[in-house]
Amino acid sequence: MFKAVTDVEDTGYAGWIRDVINDAAGFASVAFSQTGPEWEGVADADLFIAGISLKQQDKLERLKELVRKHPNLTLVLAASDTEDILDAWKVESAAFLRGKRNPARLASVVRDVQARVDEQKGHKLQMSWKNVLRFIPMEQIVSIEKDLRKTNVCLADGEVCTSYMRMDDVLEQLDENFIRIHFSCIINRRYLQEVRRDCVILRDGRHLPVSRTYARNLAPLMKDAS
Repeated sequence: MFKAVTDVEDTGYAGWIRDVINDAAGFASVAFSQTGPEWEGVADADLFIAGISLKQQDKLERLKELVRKHPNLTLVLAASDTEDILDAWKVESAAFLRGKRNPARLASVVRDVQARVDEQKGHKLQMSWKNVLRFIPMEQIVSIEKDLRKTNVCLADGEVCTSYMRMDDVLEQLDENFIRIHFSCIINRRYLQEVRRDCVILRDGRHLPVSRTYARNLAPLMKDAS
């Protein structure tokens, strides 16, 4: 999970920002909140979308200081569609948004923040195969599937790592982004494209069946999507 905060006052614009962030994150966990002029909660955030306008030139100095004090905070500047903040370039930021013109730019920043947060956590799956011990970063794992006695770990780059580990032992190592959908299958919610009653569709196009026993694990996602 990563934390995103905005101080954009326009509720419509802030809602658009929230929707872009959630869409870019897919089914991964994101804590999104709005803050006031005192920037409560910003120091602990991973991503801050700061609203700026021609009336708030002094805010740019505050933002410079914020970036200096919190180097791990990713900053995005957001202005209205009608304003061109000429001095915005003086603040080190990952992106500058003018209105709702370029959601792809914000989505790209969100994915970069996700990758950084995952890397900082350093969570890795430890598994062995033929006396070789491997440590696989969690963010690279798309799914884990049982095939008879073998357990196959499918990675985002197409590689499949094999082990004889029990699924329950694998599950104990995984973080909150992993969901068991079948006795023989665990998925990484980061790579979920769509959730249906009897199956899930991953971003790589694969359809994986959901058993009745484990369907309840997807209930929170179905609720969020409704």
